[in-house]
Amino acid sequence: MKNKMEKKEMEQRKIENAKKPAEKPLFKEMVESAMTSKKGKVLVVEDDESYMHRIKSQLEVQIEGKEIITAVNLVDAISAFNDNKDIELVVTDMSYPEMEGDDGSPESGVSLIRHVKSKNPAVKVIAQSSSEYYLKQAQDAGADSTINKFAILQQASTKTTAAKETTKAKTEDKKEGKEKQKQETLLVVCEVKGIKDKLGIFGAKVEEANLHDSVTKLRESKYSKVIIIGDSKYISHAKHDLYHVGQFPTVVIQTDKKTKEASYHNSDDEEYFKFPIDAKKFSEAIGAEAHFDTSQKQSKYAERGNNVLLVSDWNQYRSSLEKALKCLTDSKIETCSTNEFADKDTGKYKKVVLVEPLSDEKFKDVRDYMPLYDIGREPTPVIYLSWNKDVKPRENEVVLKQPINLPELIRQILK
Repeated sequence: MKNKMEKKEMEQRKIENAKKPAEKPLFKEMVESAMTSKKGKVLVVEDDESYMHRIKSQLEVQIEGKEIITAVNLVDAISAFNDNKDIELVVTDMSYPEMEGDDGSPESGVSLIRHVKSKNPAVKVIAQSSSEYYLKQAQDAGADSTINKFAILQQASTKTTAAKETTKAKTEDKKEGKEKQKQETLLVVCEVKGIKDKLGIFGAKVEEANLHDSVTKLRESKYSKVIIIGDSKYISHAKHDLYHVGQFPTVVIQTDKKTKEASYHNSDDEEYFKFPIDAKKFSEAIGAEAHFDTSQKQSKYAERGNNVLLVSDWNQYRSSLEKALKCLTDSKIETCSTNEFADKDTGKYKKVVLVEPLSDEKFKDVRDYMPLYDIGREPTPVIYLSWNKDVKPRENEVVLKQPINLPELIRQILK
């Protein structure tokens, strides 16, 4: 009787185990099985810059010394594959533009997989997407492996956590020194170079990084707080990185007017700011070890004089407008491009004139980050010359429509 019961239990276990889904291989295992030679290259195709950086960073650790080629659309991906005969592995998203300027299409990933397999069936293809439907399409097209793109990041996070625990166990004797450093070090994550100096934080060590470099820096685990500065989309990407690297007290400064995004990356230990920013609350948010010294900033920017800063990437237009303003006003006119703007101290100017180019990709940063330079002091008035008839003026900003009305521009400068 006992033997019969044991036999029945064993059969039941076999049935239950058969029902369990097979454990999917890790991204690391997929890559290692695909890379068989010492000189093989990897092609990564991803149109989202943030995900591209994350996947590329993970691959650099796994296949150290091997060349990684990147592409953001189908045309570039096929061209890169055709030009590099020693590509061994293709890691591709499933939805991206066919060519620059197009919208993303799931057909792009399918087309690339079929092209790769028709040219060289030996080349391994790993398809990654957040859509299970797209991954099924990838399998049907001939992909060797498929993986959910969020699983790649989660696996990297698990690996990082395990490494941190091992390191912690081996370096317990150094903990005190690291904690002391952590108490006085802030990391500012922002795409504007030199932003830490613009903020005017005193009494603490402040480091800065863009979205790509922040992942490497955060792994050092030496920061007391992380300050993220950008629009709602940028903040979402940055918080996603923080979530997968570790938990940090965070101060967020959102530069656009969108509603704060609800996200599972939101932390309980987070302070959220929008413009205009209260300098006192900002000082409290970044911690007792650092303070936002408004007195030093006010004394530094007390004398604005009659200076006007003209920001434009059109050299000839900028030169002509500068000459006209010098002739028709008694203001001291200075000029710079959008790239040079980050090095300018806007607190020296009575007015800043922003001339919008026809394509405003770089220009967006200049306009969005202007309020950052005015935390803790009287804002710098902005005159925005725009080609967009629907653009709305922001706080402390006057919008004048192009083509320019010179008398009205002069009136606004002298106002």
